[in-house]
Amino acid sequence: MAQRAVGGEGWGIIGTHIHPEAGRTGLGRRLFATSLAAAKAAGLRHIDASIGSDNSAALAYYAAMGFTPHREGSDTIPHRFDVP
Repeated sequence: MAQRAVGGEGWGIIGTHIHPEAGRTGLGRRLFATSLAAAKAAGLRHIDASIGSDNSAALAYYAAMGFTPHREGSDTIPHRFDVP
């Protein structure tokens, strides 16, 4: 996970990519758990994921992880996750 000031201090950026044949196996959830632990350790408060508006699988995945849209985008939909 890269750290960058999307919304200011305390933001990180995430991109989760797995091979299509590995989908629906729980791998994405395990990867996100690892990323979330890293975000907490780094003191991040929010994670940004910009998802292609035509990528229904990724939109569903990030929604299932708890991400919500947070600002306007052109061909992407920026989502945020508030780190507990």
